[in-house]
Amino acid sequence: MECYALYRLPYAGKYIRISSQQSIQVAEYSSIGTQNGFVIAPFACSETQNIVIIPADEISAEDVPAGICKSMPNGTCTSMPEEQYRDAFRKFHEAVSEGRFGKLVLARRKRIASEIKEPNARKEAEELFFCACRDFPRLMIMLFSTPQTGTWIVASPEILIEGKDCRYHTVALAGTMAYSEGYAEWSEKNRREQHVVEQYIEKALDEMAADVVKDGPTTMRAGSLVHLRTDYHFTLDNRSTDGSDIAGNRKNAFGMILGRLHPTPAVCGMPKDEAQEFILRNEGIDRRYYSGFAGPLNIYGATHLYVSLRCAEIDADGFWLYAGGGIMPDSLCENEWKETEEKMKTIAHVLR
Repeated sequence: MECYALYRLPYAGKYIRISSQQSIQVAEYSSIGTQNGFVIAPFACSETQNIVIIPADEISAEDVPAGICKSMPNGTCTSMPEEQYRDAFRKFHEAVSEGRFGKLVLARRKRIASEIKEPNARKEAEELFFCACRDFPRLMIMLFSTPQTGTWIVASPEILIEGKDCRYHTVALAGTMAYSEGYAEWSEKNRREQHVVEQYIEKALDEMAADVVKDGPTTMRAGSLVHLRTDYHFTLDNRSTDGSDIAGNRKNAFGMILGRLHPTPAVCGMPKDEAQEFILRNEGIDRRYYSGFAGPLNIYGATHLYVSLRCAEIDADGFWLYAGGGIMPDSLCENEWKETEEKMKTIAHVLR
């Protein structure tokens, strides 16, 4: 089975197509920096879900085709029962209210039935990709498919890490409101949530980065939503303690900082390791590659890895939509449910 990925960087007029007859699986983030291709990582690595890399055996840059988006023949829509979500919310909210966590992220998923049959499945998935490219110029749009991951479409607003040589860029992204014209008045809950993510990013960078430049927080638009965003530009510390291979150290440093950044509090919580374990035990869904990360790795001399948000998993019978929200002591279940509904509308928009 051919492995392939399509991606369109924010505001770009062209998309990149990568394909190979095979994929590479790695279990450690430290191994990523030595690879070239399109990388796909899950929320949490396990025996059944590893980091997958599609080698850039074939690569091309093409114009995004113009045209009217094709409507998918949607059928029934089945969501996680709201009571099941409420039960999970109570566990998460109790944990943060007791001070066990600074923040936790609770996710849910929704099923949309549709007819996506071979031999046209790939063609229809690519049409959805082109539709997302036209509808969401500000977002990173990705479509990828391998036997290990299945097929996913992503419209992400969140950079995990991007750059080239040793100069990189990451963001702290949190807080969500519906987009409206004019000034966005952010609640204290949203500002605290954003500050938690900033603190986490800054601690990770303090251990491994130099020449850090911080910009923000500012309000950024992502489809029908807005978020708080703080940008960090930095240089990876690739100093060699014994005078050995500097380039090799840089690749090792890249893999190490990936492991420090992922999963960020924007999709997981704090403290990170304990929050991830809590989510895996109590959330009630298998996130798979939702809230992992994906993107080109050392392609055309640059890397652009984005958190896999606003995404849908595509199979022969339809789509699984995923979304999550940050739980803080003053979070309300009804508001968090509505926030996930709004987030799902981004990718559901291209499935219309």
